[in-house]
Amino acid sequence: MHKRRTYDGEDALLRQRAFGLLGYSLVALLWYYVLRIIHLAIAETRARITAAYFLTYILTYGLLTFANVCAIAIACRISHFQLTYLGKSRTWGLASRCQLTALAALGLYSFAMYAATWFLTLQNVQGSVQGTFAILQIKLDAAFEILYLVTVILLSILALLNLGCKSFKVDFYFLAVIVLLLIRSAADTHIVLKYGLHKHIAAKKVRAVEEVLYGLPSVVIYYSLERLSLPVSLLELYPAIRSKLLRQGRAVIRKDFNRRRVDAANGGPALPNRAEILQEIEQRPLAYLPISTQSVMSEWPPVDVQLLLSKHYEDLLMRYENI
Repeated sequence: MHKRRTYDGEDALLRQRAFGLLGYSLVALLWYYVLRIIHLAIAETRARITAAYFLTYILTYGLLTFANVCAIAIACRISHFQLTYLGKSRTWGLASRCQLTALAALGLYSFAMYAATWFLTLQNVQGSVQGTFAILQIKLDAAFEILYLVTVILLSILALLNLGCKSFKVDFYFLAVIVLLLIRSAADTHIVLKYGLHKHIAAKKVRAVEEVLYGLPSVVIYYSLERLSLPVSLLELYPAIRSKLLRQGRAVIRKDFNRRRVDAANGGPALPNRAEILQEIEQRPLAYLPISTQSVMSEWPPVDVQLLLSKHYEDLLMRYENI
């Protein structure tokens, strides 16, 4: 069986939530290429088509925009979950949501302008109105590509920073996604700015190069995202659940010791000494863990149960020493 490196800690649980859009994005991209192949076949054969057929151009543009937004959203979610594990996700979580909202808005407005331009063309409406919509669509498309590239650059920086963290492994497949998104986005931005916004005349080979720089990276990107979205095995979930339970256990310890300290200060029972703490642990091994812990660990191998308890006892005694 193929062996994959996976994220450490709680991220092994959280990262699966990043892939809810993967299926939609892949279906949209596949339909985009189906329509593109049909367009090329009709262009080569010079077959006669009705005016309504050109409406499929609008659908093609919308499918591509939707697939692009979904792909970057998945990458942002994975990065957010990585930083959640490292304990510094709040700023990036907010920033990525704002960027994705802006990308979705730009993509939607650009699609609306593209559709309006085609509708006016099919209705034989000429003049400043059609030109205004066309120019606005190109500007919105350029803004979309620039923001997309900026987002991918930020993802690349965060991935590089995470590589330097000794307590964390960044999956090879995620690095492949980021690098290829960067290549694809840089090529798209260059083409849109040069041949769309600045109206340079594009040679025939430019369209072919654009398709290659978008299509080939997309194959690897979606393959890598599919590999990342595979279910996490129970063996991989043990350290993830252990990390979560230990964090919850530390919260229980802090709450209980704070209560005991307040009681002792107000004339209640004195704080227990180390021997009493150890005796309490021996009598009630799960006393300072969440109530659901016993059911969670019921199917764990004994070695994993002992590892969790030993680390939890270390946290407990360390907290006692700091009272």
